[in-house]
Amino acid sequence: MKKKILLLILLSFQVIQSQVPTKERDALIAFYNSTDGVNWNPSSSTNWNTSLPVSDWAGVTVENITGQDHIVKIKLDNSYLNGTLPNEIGNLSELKDLEITFNESLTGNIPTTMGDLLKLESLVLWNNNLTGNIPSEIGNCTNLINLYLDNNQLTGNIPLSFEALKNIKLFFLDGNRFLGEIPNIFSDWSDLSYFVIGFEETLDFYNNFSGQIDLSNNTNLLVCSIYNNNISTLNVKNGNNSNITNGRFNTKSNPNLNCIVVDDITYSDKNWSNIDSTTQFRSTEQECNTLNVNEEIFENNIIVFPNPTSGIINILNSSEIEIKQIIVRNILGQSIIINEFKKTIDISKLPSGFYNIVFEREDGEIFNHKVIKE
Repeated sequence: MKKKILLLILLSFQVIQSQVPTKERDALIAFYNSTDGVNWNPSSSTNWNTSLPVSDWAGVTVENITGQDHIVKIKLDNSYLNGTLPNEIGNLSELKDLEITFNESLTGNIPTTMGDLLKLESLVLWNNNLTGNIPSEIGNCTNLINLYLDNNQLTGNIPLSFEALKNIKLFFLDGNRFLGEIPNIFSDWSDLSYFVIGFEETLDFYNNFSGQIDLSNNTNLLVCSIYNNNISTLNVKNGNNSNITNGRFNTKSNPNLNCIVVDDITYSDKNWSNIDSTTQFRSTEQECNTLNVNEEIFENNIIVFPNPTSGIINILNSSEIEIKQIIVRNILGQSIIINEFKKTIDISKLPSGFYNIVFEREDGEIFNHKVIKE
């Protein structure tokens, strides 16, 4: 009998020692109720909403901080969450890591109270069905290192308050429905290594950011993917382009992006193939601006017809622009035909589809013209 009493005392002592503040426990219960916890994946709901210490609840990590236990991590992946994130989540004042992914029935807005999580270092909410704008209050979470909001249905734009997130390393927003001119806030993110606002293998949705992106001060950049947006200017001349290998740079499907400022044109031409056929690399913004002006002059003086064509392309040069050679490239950027300048090009043997006619001047300047082969 004495042994049983002693055991009960020890168990009671253990429970007391592993209790978190009531406010934090209540926040977990609110989360459980708001997302239909009784129907979660059984492996994710183990011990939730029971009298057991929250440290025993599946996916919850507790740490002792200055003599008091606190919830520091929640990880619920593919857990069948159904509902919305509750406002009470902002009461988890010591939370460092929130990872909730692959829950297609998790809907609604990201709570503005997320901005109260001032200790938060990793916010991972990818592959859910969240909607609405990103709360500007998240800009208060200045300890954030990883921000994954990709593959939801978020709208609006990136809050200007995000400029304060100077510790961001991994930044993923692809696979949403963001639009509008992207804010110029990234130059202070000195640790940024992954910048992804568009990805070719995204699930269902694509963003439509427009405007200019300056990553010239982000010297730790390893990945830059802005696939399928409407960006007009990109500067990645940061002194460390050699760290961005092939496959980690993707600017395809940005129709207004004619020029990208880089460290070394030769390196970028050789290693970064995931660009539109009309996009060129240059060493300075001035060269890019000049290129855009020359492109307009070219379009006003060089006539390419008929377009669409069944085979023969005629070229009429009404200017003093001297053309050295003509290159025909497919949509993958591969050179199919390379000829000295002629007044006609025969593409009758090529498959139907879109092609880019590249005109190279004697001074090395190039111009692009899209044609359709019927």
